[in-house]
Amino acid sequence: MRFRVYAAEFHGEDAYGVRVVYISDEDVVGRIERDDEKGIILRVPEILLKGELVDESEAIAAIREADVVVLYGRRIIEVAVELGFVAEESVLEVNGLRHVQIFKFSD
Repeated sequence: MRFRVYAAEFHGEDAYGVRVVYISDEDVVGRIERDDEKGIILRVPEILLKGELVDESEAIAAIREADVVVLYGRRIIEVAVELGFVAEESVLEVNGLRHVQIFKFSD
């Protein structure tokens, strides 16, 4: 199982050194799905192509190190649910494309 990981750090007066990590299944990068009835457009950003291609253990490490995690795809979200990073009922799915965001808060 391979995943695409793209990480960015944001610094500044309001950002406080926030690390944002985007992770997707390798095969969903660039995919766009719509649900016109609900008014949802779900796009997997192509910037992920600039990221690293990693295995499952590296993807898990990236999730653990991030402050904000943005996930796309069935396999990576299954991993996140199995490890307790996210609840299944929090996952958005549009035409088979799954997406979830994780925000970590600390003092």
